[in-house]
Amino acid sequence: MENLWKISQYDLTSSFATKHSITTVLKIIGTNIRICVANIYAPHRVVERIKMLQSITKLLDSIHLTCKIVVGDFNMVINLREKKGGIRKLDKDSKAFHSTIEGLSLIDIPTNNGIFTWNNRRGGDRKIASNID
Repeated sequence: MENLWKISQYDLTSSFATKHSITTVLKIIGTNIRICVANIYAPHRVVERIKMLQSITKLLDSIHLTCKIVVGDFNMVINLREKKGGIRKLDKDSKAFHSTIEGLSLIDIPTNNGIFTWNNRRGGDRKIASNID
């Protein structure tokens, strides 16, 4: 698997693009293995994020493959452990995000160093950081 990231190891079977995602189905050359990779760039507004989650769920449900990789900038947290500072409550999209992860049988891989993936670049009481990627 040392060549996992080499594009020459895959054939592009299909691809789908929406306003907030690019999804590809790839076949590993020399095998019958196909994988789905979805790259997400979620909108900033909560209502639009919930609609995006619904559309990506519908798309990924229609792709009947065991291996689905979903990555990107989600602009959402699943729980308050993923957020430091700011208002200490979850938006409506957090529940939808958690349900999407469970419904698609995805695994939320935590950062291995505990560092937040976004911050507002402020200091003191005004600093906000979260894991949104």
